Amino acid sequence: MGKAVTYLSNTLVKLEAGSKLDEEKQYHIKGFIIDAILVKSRSNTAGLRFNMIFEQSKGINNVLTNFENVKTMSKKIKSGAWCKMEGYENSFRQYEVEDLYKNDKEFRELFDKHVDDVYSELLNELTLNETLEDRLVPLEEDESILLDEKEGLYYSYDENDELVQVEVVEE
Repeated sequence: MGKAVTYLSNTLVKLEAGSKLDEEKQYHIKGFIIDAILVKSRSNTAGLRFNMIFEQSKGINNVLTNFENVKTMSKKIKSGAWCKMEGYENSFRQYEVEDLYKNDKEFRELFDKHVDDVYSELLNELTLNETLEDRLVPLEEDESILLDEKEGLYYSYDENDELVQVEVVEE
């Protein structure tokens, strides 16, 4: 198989089992935190790190995953024995997040806004910092020609070592 999977895939994500979650602590679930790294992406910069909450009885828990990422990636949620979310007047425990999300419309709408803000900011920051060279991968047939997978354009270095767009004619 060689490098075909790496070259032909649109997205590669590396998942590693992280911290164990105990039913008596934090979220009151049995499972673990998955440390995820975006290794390759045709739509964004590689290297993005994020966490996912894996609950052994249900699989990936979307609400707790979003809570964990908003908590760690921003200052919109302060955690400790009691959590406080920016714009929400009541304090709450981490294990109450799912119930609050399901049953409290004010909490849900504010939480969804914070999730959207944090993920949008993260993705915009990565995209703004991305350079053309960050996106280029060598063609398997010709290592001197590079492909911009995002735009579908081909590049090569000229005699001045500057990137220039080239046309590739398939036979």
